[in-house]
Amino acid sequence: MGRWHSFSSVSTYETCPRKWQFQYQRRLKVERQVPVHWRFGTVVHAALEAAVNWVVENKHSGNLVPATEAAMAALHKAFEDEDMPDREWDRAVGIVQESLEDLEVDWNNVLGVEQQLQTRSPDGSEFIGYMDLILRLGPTSVLIRDYKVRSTQSTADELVNDPQLNLYGWFVRQLYPWVETVYAEHYYPPIQKSVRVTLTQEGMLDTLLRWEAGVEATEMDESFEPVVSEWCDSCVYRDQCPAWIDKVPTDQLQF
Repeated sequence: MGRWHSFSSVSTYETCPRKWQFQYQRRLKVERQVPVHWRFGTVVHAALEAAVNWVVENKHSGNLVPATEAAMAALHKAFEDEDMPDREWDRAVGIVQESLEDLEVDWNNVLGVEQQLQTRSPDGSEFIGYMDLILRLGPTSVLIRDYKVRSTQSTADELVNDPQLNLYGWFVRQLYPWVETVYAEHYYPPIQKSVRVTLTQEGMLDTLLRWEAGVEATEMDESFEPVVSEWCDSCVYRDQCPAWIDKVPTDQLQF
């Protein structure tokens, strides 16, 4: 059996083949802690996931307020697991509580919570990924929802062309053959706003082909040449990369 590939792994290769090699082939360990704002997103995700699971288990329909106890328990555990600073607790609680009031879910329509997608593409590439929430919207339609714990919204044009959502949309259609229409949504817990679009067959197929090409490139590459760009500044492997230079001339950066 070959290597399982995700959207993130192929995106990493496209950014820098050397980083892909360090992370996915050599699996180098790094000591640097994940930034607080990334961990903050993780704890909010955990609370909302627990709330929807409660909805399904208790066959509830409506807003998520009745799931508050379950959501707060999950939030508290994730807060400790992620070693979050105490100063972020009140903000996390406020965001989760307001989101529970804003979001409505019918338990009958929940197809997947933190749903694992593990399958193969037409060329045999093995795919793995996770979707925050999959909801049935009608006899032939589904919604894939991704929580984005930030206050800046994507535009509809950005969303309909988002490669991650298009790739997930394609694989969701393989998981549920009855699906004809895939809606994709970013929900922003800090502001209780959402952006929803209808994914196109052309967009999903184009993204799939790009992903398959990326998978093939990772499997054929033997040198994994590094790409020097603005991303080097935040790369967790920069201290282990021979291409890293403390001060890279601006005219050498690849934007």
